[in-house]
Amino acid sequence: MKNLIFKLLLLSGMLVAFSTVSNAQAENAKNPVNKLASATAKTGVVVIGSAAKLTWQATKFTAGKVAKPLVVKAAPQAGKFALKQSGTVVKKAMPVVRKLAVTYLKLRLGP
Repeated sequence: MKNLIFKLLLLSGMLVAFSTVSNAQAENAKNPVNKLASATAKTGVVVIGSAAKLTWQATKFTAGKVAKPLVVKAAPQAGKFALKQSGTVVKKAMPVVRKLAVTYLKLRLGP
């Protein structure tokens, strides 16, 4: 619960910071109404753009540094495990497959 509250406070603080930064960058700073309107319109773009950049960097890092080594190391081991287990599966599945095939042929070719 504390982590959730901390994350919400951090997100709210970042939203206020981004709003302040975009408000400072307003072109028409003389009129307070225009200043507020332009800042409100740009805030979403600034927040979404920044979030998209951070998300892309996190995704790139995760894919390159975390996922790729796991896939490269895990794929051969998974293949070996599947090959080892296939013998057991074939031994147990062949009688069932044979019974299903015989039943199908009896129904299909029977009178």
